[in-house]
Amino acid sequence: MRRSTWKIRVSFFVVFALVIISQPFAQFLFAKSLPLNQQKNGRSMLSAFRPVVAKTRASIVQIKNAKGVIALGTIVDANGFIVTKASQLTDYIVCQLSDGRILQPKIIGINKKQDVALLKVSATNLPAIKWKSDITLKRGQWLATPGTKKSPIAIGVVSVEQRAIPERSGVLGIQITQDERGPKISLVFPRSSAERAGLKVGDVVTAIAGNEVKSREQLISFVRKRHTGDLLTLQILRGKNVLVINATLGEAPLQMMGRGAKQNRMGGALSSRRAGFPQVVQHDTILKPEECGGIVVNLSGDAVGLNIARAGRTESYVIPAKIMIDIIAKLRSVKKKTSSSFRSVSDGPLAPPLPQK
Repeated sequence: MRRSTWKIRVSFFVVFALVIISQPFAQFLFAKSLPLNQQKNGRSMLSAFRPVVAKTRASIVQIKNAKGVIALGTIVDANGFIVTKASQLTDYIVCQLSDGRILQPKIIGINKKQDVALLKVSATNLPAIKWKSDITLKRGQWLATPGTKKSPIAIGVVSVEQRAIPERSGVLGIQITQDERGPKISLVFPRSSAERAGLKVGDVVTAIAGNEVKSREQLISFVRKRHTGDLLTLQILRGKNVLVINATLGEAPLQMMGRGAKQNRMGGALSSRRAGFPQVVQHDTILKPEECGGIVVNLSGDAVGLNIARAGRTESYVIPAKIMIDIIAKLRSVKKKTSSSFRSVSDGPLAPPLPQK
């Protein structure tokens, strides 16, 4: 194993050195950037990490609905147990294994605090990963995210060691004024939770979760105590009609963000659930939200954690292997009725089942 690890490290640094010295010296000094295929997540660099992900990529599955891949999953038991990111899931999903098989899963349990779901498919002798739980991830360590192809999806470096990520207050995405009848909506931000729920300019909020609301201060205070993903039941007056509307709190839309937050968003789509984690390690791997739910490995190819969120332009979170082992054990111990399709644990659209092959 030591000899194998040494070869992987040498292979990586040789490729890295060749990438650098192959540039004319002046061009290297004054060029604005390296060619795309030679950057950290370019083809040349990713190819150098193929040996690192070789032994684990068969354990990666794609979680799909009718629109395509919505998350990655990781086989953690040969008898069909798979972990993934819970908030990415919708109704009617399937799991596509590395050998091409498409299977419909049952949900075994969800750890809401960690945003981890345990699924079960009807299959045996699957290639399950083995967690490497006796390693503490330190700043500067290289990590690779295996996908279903020979090269990793992306590579990165640990940037912040294990810590808690506090929950963020949820946002409705409205501006309100005071009306004699209660807080009145004066603006609904595009692509906000309020717009998705059907709230409109002119609506007057009279109650939240059964609690009477008389002032804009009461409304603001109530929402600030809730978190992203929380469901609010609003009673509103629309003209002379009394309506009840359910709204799921989300992140602030772009128009409500400060400059720093806007710049963070410009690096690509972020996970809808990216805060409120008890213990995670931060790394700078650039992932898409649908690429969370799979493992990360170190340079020895060991599964050292589970990617659980893309949180910023250069911020992704991983749950360490030791914590994942405990999460899985507790979810497996929970006996729960399941079905081949299950209620959504995210705000995603419903989708019909994919055809079985």
